[in-house]
Amino acid sequence: MIIIFIGSAIVFSAIVFVIWPFLFDTPEFEFNTTDNKQYQLADLISQRENLLETIKELEFDQNTGKLSEDDFSELNTIYREKAIHVLKEIDQFGGSISDNNSEPVPGDHRLKCGQCHESVNISDQFCWNCGNRLIHRN
Repeated sequence: MIIIFIGSAIVFSAIVFVIWPFLFDTPEFEFNTTDNKQYQLADLISQRENLLETIKELEFDQNTGKLSEDDFSELNTIYREKAIHVLKEIDQFGGSISDNNSEPVPGDHRLKCGQCHESVNISDQFCWNCGNRLIHRN
């Protein structure tokens, strides 16, 4: 008799444990605002790295003939737009991530991207055209 009672109690406990989240709202964990922003920035940086790696892989696949010109063009546009969006979000955080350069062009007072040579604003951390990280040198 005791074995049946203990077995029933275990089964009942397991059923309650499984059903409990469906019956009652549980409070969600809330991040500290500062920590949350750090996590968001880290997530954006991770997304940026993944997107840039994907774009490089697309270019490699297209150059080796694994990807048709039409497919490459479509996918490249999609991933570059996503990357630009992520880069703009990182800029809004004021992230100070930079490892390539931006150089003034002789005779021109505007800054140019060191990779694609498009004009960039002095406040930009990334090139709007190619996504290159910029270092502003004085």
